[in-house]
Amino acid sequence: MKKYIFTMTLIIFFSLSLLGQNYIEYYNLCNEAEKELDLKNYNKALFLYETAFKKVDYIHAEKMSRAYKCAINCEKFETGFTFAKTAILKGFPIRYIKNIANRKFKRTKYYPTLIDSSTYWLNLHNSKINQKYKNIIDSLLFIDQKIIRGSNQKMTEFNINKKNLPTNLFDLDSEIFKTLLGSIEKYGFPSEQNIGYVTFANVWVLFHHNVRLPENRYYLPVLEKALKRGDYLPRDFAWMYDQGCLNLGIEPLFYFYVPTDKIRKDKNKLVAINEIRKKYGVELFTIE
Repeated sequence: MKKYIFTMTLIIFFSLSLLGQNYIEYYNLCNEAEKELDLKNYNKALFLYETAFKKVDYIHAEKMSRAYKCAINCEKFETGFTFAKTAILKGFPIRYIKNIANRKFKRTKYYPTLIDSSTYWLNLHNSKINQKYKNIIDSLLFIDQKIIRGSNQKMTEFNINKKNLPTNLFDLDSEIFKTLLGSIEKYGFPSEQNIGYVTFANVWVLFHHNVRLPENRYYLPVLEKALKRGDYLPRDFAWMYDQGCLNLGIEPLFYFYVPTDKIRKDKNKLVAINEIRKKYGVELFTIE
């Protein structure tokens, strides 16, 4: 009963906060832009990104960095500088900004200014996000990845008393989820705005490992609303949702990271799946 009341409270909260914004059109435009970017159609991609950015209040750092790449390849260097600066102010790593820069942009007056100011901008970003909340999420990620699953990826280290760990480490998943839900009730959804780009880029895994389980499907409406308000990304929702379907032995909805050899032979099926994907802002299948 308590779980039901808590879940309904979260759903009502996110429903009210969703009234002014719906990010689906933004996601779909960015998906179109990313296809053009892959084809090196930089002018068309830049137009699509700029159109998408006008649709919402908050633009994700990763999207901003891709628009930066488009702009400097179109030799719109001042525009590219602005996109890169904004991405860093949202917590996007400086090393990636450097990697994206091409030779022509590096020879402009904008590049040295960008590099010289980047540490200041990143520090400014860190002063604005909720560091306490970020630390909680980072600690949960550490337990999820390092303690339970033995990942070798580089991440913030935490001292864990291993004497208190259960015999079956996967029992910790439910404790992680309880702590995550309690933190959301206190601090709001762990969005990029709240916890910064780096932690946000990894927080999806906590939802993925828990909400895909049949006993936690009750949380899906909250994640769907978070997606529509820009706090949870379509690819993460689609993958988690389809994993949950597979756990229940039912057909996936999005066919995201699911074998598609059979359905790719069925054009009508692909069209139907793309219609669903578009409603959630998930990248579309290419239909030949």
